[in-house]
Amino acid sequence: MLARRLRAAPGGAPLLLVALTGLAGPGDRERIRAARFDHHLVKPLDLAGLERLLGERFGGGDAASPPGAR
Repeated sequence: MLARRLRAAPGGAPLLLVALTGLAGPGDRERIRAARFDHHLVKPLDLAGLERLLGERFGGGDAASPPGAR
């Protein structure tokens, strides 16, 4: 479980972990959340949705530029 290991590593708690899967069944979102991911996106990727999510997390700036890149 990659997300659990990342969370347990030093500095891992504040990471934004997003799962992109082809799974969209009733229990899939709960399994992703239980695996310690913050969000679950389903393929095909909704790029506007990902940009919104990143904007919410990183202050609404240009989602194409990582924090500190400006």
